[in-house]
Amino acid sequence: MFPRGVPNSIWSAVVRPVMAGAALLFAHGAHGQDIAEKAAACAGCHGESGNSRLENTPSLAGHPAPYLTIQLILFREEQRRHEVMTPIAKTLADEDIEQLAKFYAGLKREKAEGAVDTELAKRGEQIAAVHRCGTCHLPDYSGREQIPRLAGQRRDYLLKTMRDYKAGVRSGLDGMMTEVLHEVREEELQRLAAYLSGREP
Repeated sequence: MFPRGVPNSIWSAVVRPVMAGAALLFAHGAHGQDIAEKAAACAGCHGESGNSRLENTPSLAGHPAPYLTIQLILFREEQRRHEVMTPIAKTLADEDIEQLAKFYAGLKREKAEGAVDTELAKRGEQIAAVHRCGTCHLPDYSGREQIPRLAGQRRDYLLKTMRDYKAGVRSGLDGMMTEVLHEVREEELQRLAAYLSGREP
Protein backbone atom coordinates (compact mmCIF):
# COMPACT_ATOMS: atom_id res chain seq x y z
CA MET A 1 0.00 0.00 0.00
CA PHE A 2 1.43 3.35 -1.02
CA PRO A 3 1.04 6.44 1.17
CA ARG A 4 -1.71 8.71 -0.07
CA GLY A 5 -0.37 11.43 -2.35
CA VAL A 6 3.04 9.82 -2.93
CA PRO A 7 3.56 8.58 -6.52
CA ASN A 8 4.71 4.96 -6.84
CA SER A 9 7.97 5.98 -8.48
CA ILE A 10 8.88 8.29 -5.58
CA TRP A 11 7.85 5.66 -3.04
CA SER A 12 10.14 3.06 -4.61
CA ALA A 13 13.11 5.34 -5.27
CA VAL A 14 13.04 7.62 -2.23
CA VAL A 15 10.55 6.89 0.51
CA ARG A 16 10.95 3.12 0.91
CA PRO A 17 14.80 3.24 1.23
CA VAL A 18 14.62 6.21 3.60
CA MET A 19 12.00 4.50 5.74
CA ALA A 20 14.05 1.32 5.97
CA GLY A 21 17.27 3.19 6.69
CA ALA A 22 15.70 5.34 9.38
CA ALA A 23 14.16 2.35 11.13
CA LEU A 24 17.50 0.55 11.08
CA LEU A 25 19.39 3.60 12.32
CA PHE A 26 17.22 4.18 15.36
CA ALA A 27 16.56 0.52 16.14
CA HIS A 28 20.25 -0.29 16.63
CA GLY A 29 21.09 1.97 19.54
CA ALA A 30 21.65 5.19 17.63
CA HIS A 31 20.49 7.33 20.55
CA GLY A 32 24.00 8.56 21.32
CA GLN A 33 24.85 9.54 17.78
CA ASP A 34 25.26 13.09 16.58
CA ILE A 35 21.91 14.77 15.87
CA ALA A 36 22.92 15.65 12.30
CA GLU A 37 23.46 11.96 11.59
CA LYS A 38 20.05 11.14 13.02
CA ALA A 39 18.40 13.87 10.97
CA ALA A 40 20.07 12.56 7.81
CA ALA A 41 17.61 9.67 7.91
CA CYS A 42 14.78 12.19 7.55
CA ALA A 43 16.34 14.18 4.71
CA GLY A 44 15.13 11.97 1.87
CA CYS A 45 11.56 13.12 2.43
CA HIS A 46 11.81 16.37 4.39
CA GLY A 47 14.93 17.78 2.70
CA GLU A 48 18.50 18.11 3.94
CA SER A 49 17.76 21.63 5.21
CA GLY A 50 14.36 20.63 6.55
CA ASN A 51 12.70 22.20 3.50
CA SER A 52 10.71 19.60 1.61
CA ARG A 53 10.88 19.14 -2.15
CA LEU A 54 8.57 16.12 -2.07
CA GLU A 55 4.89 16.43 -2.95
CA ASN A 56 2.49 16.49 0.02
CA THR A 57 5.42 16.25 2.45
CA PRO A 58 5.84 19.06 4.97
CA SER A 59 8.86 21.25 5.54
CA LEU A 60 9.99 20.82 9.15
CA ALA A 61 12.43 23.72 9.35
CA GLY A 62 11.37 26.48 11.71
CA HIS A 63 8.47 24.67 13.37
CA PRO A 64 8.32 25.27 17.14
CA ALA A 65 10.12 22.42 18.92
CA PRO A 66 7.11 21.58 21.15
CA TYR A 67 4.95 21.13 18.04
CA LEU A 68 7.44 18.72 16.45
CA THR A 69 7.84 16.84 19.72
CA ILE A 70 4.09 16.35 20.06
CA GLN A 71 3.65 15.20 16.46
CA LEU A 72 6.42 12.60 16.75
CA ILE A 73 4.91 11.28 19.96
CA LEU A 74 1.47 11.11 18.33
CA PHE A 75 2.98 9.09 15.47
CA ARG A 76 4.87 6.83 17.88
CA GLU A 77 1.79 6.16 20.01
CA GLU A 78 -0.40 5.69 16.90
CA GLN A 79 -2.63 8.60 17.84
CA ARG A 80 -1.72 9.95 14.42
CA ARG A 81 -1.20 7.33 11.73
CA HIS A 82 0.86 7.51 8.55
CA GLU A 83 2.24 4.66 6.45
CA VAL A 84 5.77 6.09 6.57
CA MET A 85 5.98 8.11 9.77
CA THR A 86 4.27 5.74 12.21
CA PRO A 87 6.75 2.84 11.78
CA ILE A 88 9.73 5.22 11.95
CA ALA A 89 8.43 7.01 15.03
CA LYS A 90 7.97 3.71 16.84
CA THR A 91 11.76 3.30 16.83
CA LEU A 92 12.39 6.71 18.44
CA ALA A 93 13.32 7.08 22.09
CA ASP A 94 12.26 10.21 23.98
CA GLU A 95 15.80 11.55 23.63
CA ASP A 96 15.69 11.09 19.85
CA ILE A 97 12.40 12.97 19.62
CA GLU A 98 13.61 15.86 21.74
CA GLN A 99 16.85 16.21 19.80
CA LEU A 100 15.19 16.00 16.39
CA ALA A 101 12.57 18.56 17.41
CA LYS A 102 15.23 21.04 18.57
CA PHE A 103 17.33 20.42 15.46
CA TYR A 104 14.54 21.15 12.99
CA ALA A 105 13.21 24.07 15.04
CA GLY A 106 16.63 25.69 14.64
CA LEU A 107 16.70 25.45 10.84
CA LYS A 108 15.56 28.28 8.59
CA ARG A 109 12.34 27.84 6.68
CA GLU A 110 12.81 28.68 3.02
CA LYS A 111 10.08 30.12 0.85
CA ALA A 112 7.92 27.42 -0.69
CA GLU A 113 8.56 26.39 -4.27
CA GLY A 114 6.43 27.67 -7.11
CA ALA A 115 5.06 31.01 -8.24
CA VAL A 116 2.59 32.75 -5.95
CA ASP A 117 -0.85 33.47 -7.40
CA THR A 118 -1.09 36.99 -6.01
CA GLU A 119 -4.83 37.35 -6.62
CA LEU A 120 -5.57 34.02 -4.96
CA ALA A 121 -3.24 34.87 -2.08
CA LYS A 122 -4.91 38.26 -1.58
CA ARG A 123 -8.27 36.58 -1.21
CA GLY A 124 -6.69 34.03 1.11
CA GLU A 125 -5.46 36.84 3.35
CA GLN A 126 -9.02 38.06 3.72
CA ILE A 127 -10.22 34.58 4.66
CA ALA A 128 -7.42 34.20 7.21
CA ALA A 129 -8.48 37.50 8.77
CA VAL A 130 -12.12 36.43 8.98
CA HIS A 131 -11.21 33.18 10.72
CA ARG A 132 -8.53 34.92 12.83
CA CYS A 133 -5.85 32.37 11.92
CA GLY A 134 -3.18 34.74 13.19
CA THR A 135 -4.53 34.58 16.73
CA CYS A 136 -3.20 31.07 17.31
CA HIS A 137 -0.49 30.84 14.64
CA LEU A 138 0.67 34.44 15.36
CA PRO A 139 0.27 37.37 12.94
CA ASP A 140 3.36 36.35 10.96
CA TYR A 141 2.24 32.69 10.98
CA SER A 142 5.49 31.57 12.57
CA GLY A 143 3.65 29.37 15.07
CA ARG A 144 4.30 28.96 18.78
CA GLU A 145 4.58 26.16 21.30
CA GLN A 146 2.31 23.33 20.09
CA ILE A 147 1.03 25.36 17.12
CA PRO A 148 2.82 24.91 13.76
CA ARG A 149 4.51 27.45 11.53
CA LEU A 150 2.37 27.99 8.42
CA ALA A 151 4.41 30.69 6.66
CA GLY A 152 6.33 29.26 3.73
CA GLN A 153 4.93 25.74 4.07
CA ARG A 154 4.38 23.79 0.85
CA ARG A 155 1.10 24.81 -0.72
CA ASP A 156 0.09 21.25 -1.60
CA TYR A 157 0.73 20.07 1.95
CA LEU A 158 -1.23 22.95 3.48
CA LEU A 159 -4.16 22.18 1.21
CA LYS A 160 -4.01 18.46 1.96
CA THR A 161 -3.84 19.10 5.71
CA MET A 162 -6.78 21.49 5.71
CA ARG A 163 -8.84 19.05 3.65
CA ASP A 164 -8.00 16.28 6.11
CA TYR A 165 -9.06 18.39 9.07
CA LYS A 166 -12.27 19.40 7.31
CA ALA A 167 -13.07 15.77 6.48
CA GLY A 168 -12.33 14.69 10.05
CA VAL A 169 -9.58 12.25 9.02
CA ARG A 170 -6.94 14.13 10.94
CA SER A 171 -7.44 15.24 14.50
CA GLY A 172 -5.49 17.75 16.49
CA LEU A 173 -4.95 17.79 20.22
CA ASP A 174 -8.20 19.62 20.89
CA GLY A 175 -10.23 19.28 17.68
CA MET A 176 -10.12 23.04 17.09
CA MET A 177 -8.92 22.86 13.48
CA THR A 178 -11.71 20.46 12.49
CA GLU A 179 -14.21 22.88 13.99
CA VAL A 180 -12.65 25.95 12.35
CA LEU A 181 -12.47 24.41 8.88
CA HIS A 182 -15.79 22.56 8.93
CA GLU A 183 -17.70 25.31 7.12
CA VAL A 184 -14.82 26.57 4.94
CA ARG A 185 -15.46 25.89 1.27
CA GLU A 186 -12.97 24.20 -1.06
CA GLU A 187 -12.24 27.38 -2.99
CA GLU A 188 -11.50 29.14 0.29
CA LEU A 189 -9.07 26.38 1.26
CA GLN A 190 -7.29 26.92 -2.06
CA ARG A 191 -6.98 30.63 -1.33
CA LEU A 192 -5.74 30.07 2.22
CA ALA A 193 -3.08 27.63 1.02
CA ALA A 194 -1.89 30.12 -1.61
CA TYR A 195 -1.69 32.91 0.93
CA LEU A 196 0.10 30.99 3.67
CA SER A 197 2.61 29.25 1.41
CA GLY A 198 3.50 32.59 -0.14
CA ARG A 199 4.16 34.28 3.18
CA GLU A 200 7.76 35.14 3.94
CA PRO A 201 9.00 32.36 6.20
